[in-house]
Amino acid sequence: MLSSPKKISSLRKVVGFIAMVVLMSIALAFTAGAFLTFEIVSESMGPTLQIGDRLFVDARKPVRPRVGDIIAFREPTQPTLLICKRVVAEPYDEVEFLTAFLLVNGKKQRAARYHLGDMIPRDGNYSLKLGADEYYVLGDNEAFSNDSRDFGPVSTSDMVGIVRRIYWPPSRAASLSSAPE
Repeated sequence: MLSSPKKISSLRKVVGFIAMVVLMSIALAFTAGAFLTFEIVSESMGPTLQIGDRLFVDARKPVRPRVGDIIAFREPTQPTLLICKRVVAEPYDEVEFLTAFLLVNGKKQRAARYHLGDMIPRDGNYSLKLGADEYYVLGDNEAFSNDSRDFGPVSTSDMVGIVRRIYWPPSRAASLSSAPE
C-alpha cells in the first residue's frame, strides 16, 4: 500500500522561503564585496581583539566611522597590508598629546598614559587639527600598537570598512559596539 505524500504546511513554506532569501542575500553581499572577513595577526587591539580572531567587516561605501568604531584600513607604509584600529577622533577634531596624555577637543581621554609614537616629540607635546577627511586611530593595546601616533591620520580613501563582529573562534563570537572598553 502506498502512502499519500504529506502536505507541507503554509507556515513551513513561508519560513523556508524567508530562510532561502536571507541566505541568498548574505551570499550576494559577500560576493559583491559589501562584507569582508579579516583575521587578527597582532596584539595591537588586545584585549578587545586577539590573535586568531576572525572578523566580519562592513565594507559598504562610503565608510563613515564614528568615534569608538574599529575600522579596517590599508597600512599607510605598506598599502597591501590591512590593519584595524579604533577611531578616537573624527574630521575637524583637535588631537593633543600633553606629557603623553591624549586630549581630543580639549577633553582628556582615558586615564592611561600613552606610549609616544614616531610623530610625537619626545617631550609629549603635540597638537594636530584633523582635516575634512581625516580620522585619528589608536590600538586598544596602546603600548604595542603602530597607529596614528606613528603614521598620522587615516583618510576615508584608505578605509576598507567598519569591523562589526568577531565570528571565530565561536567562544569569542561577539558583536563589536562603538563604545571603547
